[in-house]
Amino acid sequence: MVPHDLLSTSSLSLPWRIPWLWCELTRRVPLPPWVMSLLAFAAAYGTSCAIAAAAGDVLLFVGDLRWLLPLGIVGVGSFVVSGVPQALERMWGNLWPWVANSEAGASELRAKTLGVVGGGFWVALAITIVATLPTIIADPTEVSFTRDFPRPQTMKYWHYIVMPFTWYFAACMAGLAVWGLPRLAVKMRRVLDLRSGFLLEGGKALFRPITRLLWMLWTLGLFPFLIGFGIEVAFATKRTDITAFEEQYLYSQLVLITVLAVLSVIVPYIFIGQLLGREKAQELTTLRNELKGVRQISEGADTGEVLRRMYRHQQIEHDLRQVETISPSLIEARFLIQIGISVSAILIANILIRLVLI
Repeated sequence: MVPHDLLSTSSLSLPWRIPWLWCELTRRVPLPPWVMSLLAFAAAYGTSCAIAAAAGDVLLFVGDLRWLLPLGIVGVGSFVVSGVPQALERMWGNLWPWVANSEAGASELRAKTLGVVGGGFWVALAITIVATLPTIIADPTEVSFTRDFPRPQTMKYWHYIVMPFTWYFAACMAGLAVWGLPRLAVKMRRVLDLRSGFLLEGGKALFRPITRLLWMLWTLGLFPFLIGFGIEVAFATKRTDITAFEEQYLYSQLVLITVLAVLSVIVPYIFIGQLLGREKAQELTTLRNELKGVRQISEGADTGEVLRRMYRHQQIEHDLRQVETISPSLIEARFLIQIGISVSAILIANILIRLVLI
C-alpha cells in the first residue's frame, strides 16, 4: 500500500526540502490552505503598506495596481504550492493498485516524487533573482514604481523584506510548471508498468489529480502573471525615454515567457498521454492474442465448453472495441480553449492599453 504522506516519507536533503517548507508549515497549522494563503498575502500587503507609509505616501502605493503583481504571487503561489503534495499523493494512491512493477523502479520513483517535482526550484530562483536584480540595484528615484514617493530611498526596504517571499513562491511555481511536472511525466512514462485492464477500468481518470493541478497552476498562477506582465510591458513601452532595443527586449521576453508557460502546462499532458498510448497498445495486443486463443476449439469439446468460449469471445470483442475507442490523450478541449482565450486576452489587453496611452 502506498504511504499517504509524501512529505513525511520523502528522504530529501535540506536544499531539496526548501521548496516544500511552506507545505510543511500548512500541514502543521490547523487552518485550510486557502486561509493560510490569504494570511500570507495580508502579511505581505500589510508590510508593504507600512514601508510605503514610512516612504511618505501609503495612498500612492495602494493606488498603484502594479504592486499587486509581486504581492499576488505570494498569495496565489502559496495556495498553489500547498496543494501539490496532496495532488501527488492522490495520484499515487489511485495508480498504485495498477502498478505491476511496484517493488522495482516505481517504488523508488514514488519515494523521490517531491525531489523530482521540486528539482527546478533553485534554477528558477536564480533566474527570478537575476530578472529582478536591475530594479533592486537601480536608484529608487529613477524607477517608475518608487520615484514618486516623497522618500523613495525608503522603498528599498520593500525589496529587502517583501521581495524574497515573492522570489520564493515565484520560483516554486515556475520550477513546478517548467521543470517539475514535465520531468515527473517523463519518468512515469519510462518507469511505470501498469497492469492489464487499466484503461478498461477507467485508468485515465486516475490521473485527474495531476489534471486539476495543471488547471489550477494555469488559471491561478500563470495566466494572472502573464496578464500582469503584459500590462506592465504595455505601460513600459509607452515611456518617451525607452529605446528601441529596450522595447524589443521587453516584447521578446513577454513572448518567450508566454511560450514557456503554455509548453510547461501541455508537455506533462503529452508525456502522460504517451504512457497511456503505450498501455493502450499493450492492452489491444493482449486482447487480440486472447481472442485468437478463445477461437481455437478442440474437436472433442462438449457443448458447455463451446458455449463458454462463445461467451468469452463476445466479452473479449466488447472489451476490444471499448479499448479501441479510448483516447490516450489527457488534453481536454476546454483546457485548450482556456489557453487560447488567455493568450488572446493578453494580446488584446496590451493593444488596448497602448491605444489608450497614445
